[in-house]
Amino acid sequence: MKGERVLAKFEIWAKVPSLNVWERMHFVRRNRIKGEFAFEVAKHRILGEIPNQIRGCTIQFRFTQLLGRRCRCYDADNWSVASKIIVDAFVALGIIQDDRREFVAPFTENRPEEHRQKLCGGVRVEVLACG
Repeated sequence: MKGERVLAKFEIWAKVPSLNVWERMHFVRRNRIKGEFAFEVAKHRILGEIPNQIRGCTIQFRFTQLLGRRCRCYDADNWSVASKIIVDAFVALGIIQDDRREFVAPFTENRPEEHRQKLCGGVRVEVLACG
């Protein structure tokens, strides 16, 4: 996307459930996973990898699936759970105001990367300012 600048770039090494698994998951387990991802986002914010607040521009999330030894590549619709959890964490922590279209552009994803030295997979997140 033209005119973009990277506001944040970080990695979360945790199992991202696919949409198929997420739909059948009990709500207590879903909330625990959401909390784990929110904790990871908060940790990266404390480390200074994520700004405390992002205001005054539309942002776009770019995701890269990181494949560990026990992971397989998700297709696009199964990958949507990861984006939802992470964007919701940004809203819950007050980093962004809301996840409506006026604040967050549709996410993009890069080709998955293999990291066979890791057991489980994860996600690399880039937050871009658009326009």
